[in-house]
Amino acid sequence: MSNTKGGLLIKNGKQISCELGVIDSTAAFVAAGCIDFSGNNIDWSKNYEVYLDAGIDNNPISYKVYSIVVHPSYNSSTNANPVAILQFNKGDIPSWTNPIAIDR
Repeated sequence: MSNTKGGLLIKNGKQISCELGVIDSTAAFVAAGCIDFSGNNIDWSKNYEVYLDAGIDNNPISYKVYSIVVHPSYNSSTNANPVAILQFNKGDIPSWTNPIAIDR
């Protein structure tokens, strides 16, 4: 049985079609196009949450996103560098990591 965890980005209490690449119990990456902007800044009037399909005890859990870092060279017109890192869970559950495949 795999301990891999997945998740979704929730915006203003509604599920949007943006899946997360869950890194660990505090961070995930998502397509930068899933984030709303006001000019060049992140629109924090939106309530961003992550919903994980399996927490430490395999129960679904949600967390408020408290930090979003968008790739500094993200270009919404060309979709260049379309990644953002979300930070959540300020230590509410024990830490864990999610195995992510990389090309060695």
